Amino acid sequence: MSSPKIDEQDSSAQLAQPTQTAPIKKKCLFCKNETTPAYTDIQSLRKFISERDKILPKLRTGSCSKHQRGLTLQIKYARHLALLSFTPKV
Repeated sequence: MSSPKIDEQDSSAQLAQPTQTAPIKKKCLFCKNETTPAYTDIQSLRKFISERDKILPKLRTGSCSKHQRGLTLQIKYARHLALLSFTPKV
């Protein structure tokens, strides 16, 4: 019993997998504008909060580590001052 022959072109076509490109890195909004996050700027802080009022990670927001740490502190401070809500409205 011999195995059926497979053409080299057919086998290479089956093994070829789609290539994945590296995700495009976003520029830090605060570095680009040379600003720092402020608890009083509620409209800009809302961009970094999910619809369930969770703070988005830096990979989703594109912020650098320095500004992401400052951003979380400012969001938490704004929550304590009741400028932002802790939980989403039902």
